[in-house]
Amino acid sequence: MNLPEQQINTDFNQYELQAIMADSQLRPTWYELLYRPSPLVTDVESYFSNLSDSEKIAFDTALFKNIPSIQKRHMPHVLSININPASLLDECFLNLFSYLLDSKILTSKKLCIEIVESDTLPELPKRARQCLKLFKSLGGLIALDDFGTGNTHWELIHSNLIDIIKIAAHKHKGDNRNKILKALSGFSNSLQLKTVFEGIETKQDLINAQEMGATHFQGWYFNQWKLMFS
Repeated sequence: MNLPEQQINTDFNQYELQAIMADSQLRPTWYELLYRPSPLVTDVESYFSNLSDSEKIAFDTALFKNIPSIQKRHMPHVLSININPASLLDECFLNLFSYLLDSKILTSKKLCIEIVESDTLPELPKRARQCLKLFKSLGGLIALDDFGTGNTHWELIHSNLIDIIKIAAHKHKGDNRNKILKALSGFSNSLQLKTVFEGIETKQDLINAQEMGATHFQGWYFNQWKLMFS
């Protein structure tokens, strides 16, 4: 599937918010914005993975233009949004990101940017590093999403730009699953980063994640904390 850019649905009223829970009290710490392109799209992950780089950049650009209104709608909650690596290499997107930061239109301290690991990330241009550093200096958080399942962005880790590692526990299968998850969690904790286990669907999933050293948890098991909105 290679959709023309003009056919990408960027109606940002079509989303859900999923709670990310802290281990200490199992209360929502922040919420991830989960975009729903269409009621007909049942596999959202495949929908995005099949977009071209230009389509992903177009989507992220539209999303960032809508973040201020989305934040206003859901204050005072911290919101998490995904961003594709290709966008961090695009000059037009970086111009928009820089403008939103410089003008203080974004409430950075109420925002977490999750850089997805589905695509490779070449060395970041200087402009991208400057934007991410400015975002962090304004109180923003940066996460690596689906850590360990795609293309790990080591440059971001070595540059001390990462605050959070998100581990998609439900994507790991096989006999060594628990060993791998525990190793990923240990790696994150050794860097003193927040460690989020995604895909928590049952109480046993939660118990397993706690035993493996996760500090935060996310999944439909906590659906009772999902924000409701019109």
